[in-house]
Amino acid sequence: MKKYNDLEEFLQDYYKSPEWYNMLTPIQSIQEIGHIYRPVINMIKLSTDLEDNHIYIQKNAKDPEGKPYPHTRYSIARRGLLLLATAADCHFVDSKITYNPETESYHCTASLKVHDMSGGWRIITESKSVSKFMTLKNGNRIPDPEASTKAESGAQNRCIRAALNIKAHYSLEQLEKPFVAVYPVLDSRDEDVKRALISGAVVSTNMLYGAVKPLQLDSSKDNELKMIEGGDE
Repeated sequence: MKKYNDLEEFLQDYYKSPEWYNMLTPIQSIQEIGHIYRPVINMIKLSTDLEDNHIYIQKNAKDPEGKPYPHTRYSIARRGLLLLATAADCHFVDSKITYNPETESYHCTASLKVHDMSGGWRIITESKSVSKFMTLKNGNRIPDPEASTKAESGAQNRCIRAALNIKAHYSLEQLEKPFVAVYPVLDSRDEDVKRALISGAVVSTNMLYGAVKPLQLDSSKDNELKMIEGGDE
């Protein structure tokens, strides 16, 4: 994963060849970041080797007219999605799994926290249901021991795709381009921001460990200290 040091450095490369990048954040939004923030720009390239499990062949892909593509299409697998979510500094904040005995299925609702270019956060919530049973090729239905896990990973994958505008499938040529994730952080070079960050750190420390009390000297020790500092008169 490559990091750019500043926005101008990235924009110079981007404007030269915008077709070389898969932007996870609209370029217009990046340019609207407030003055008290600085952008973190991470560039990550997914492996196109199927054995690395970053992508997989999407057999059901169809073009906008509903026709099968003449070439192989690929979707981003869970491992690849997690790499992109990490690059964009996304965080899962909730994941709730329930079982419905009527439909004999597990249902998961997951929530993901993603940066907003204004400096705040957006919460993306998605759901996924998976049957308790899986059907074998011979038609037999047997219990699926991973049903609840599949429901959770499916819901989380949907959150990442929705948050980062990831398409359902890509051509191999598209996936060979690097993905670019951008998010804002407070710029500590700004004096007001620096003071606010220090104040916040002190408050957090006090909440965890309690306020540090200043050292108090009793009168006898205070006199001894004065004698040491002043010497013999």
